[in-house]
Amino acid sequence: MKYEITDKASYTTVHFTVESEDGSREYRVSMAENDFYDDYRVMDEQGNEIEPGTDLYEELVTLCDAELKK
Repeated sequence: MKYEITDKASYTTVHFTVESEDGSREYRVSMAENDFYDDYRVMDEQGNEIEPGTDLYEELVTLCDAELKK
């Protein structure tokens, strides 16, 4: 029997720690790369998930996206 690799895909998962300017709050942002989109998950320091569509979620995802593009 003979086998041949015909395709290969690599995906990245990145974890960010984002601190507020005054240092009073900390957020954890995880980005998992998928075939068609990147999946983000944003959590506060107590482990509560920040919902997609909120201003805070959008601001943190935009900040992390910009960092990834550097």
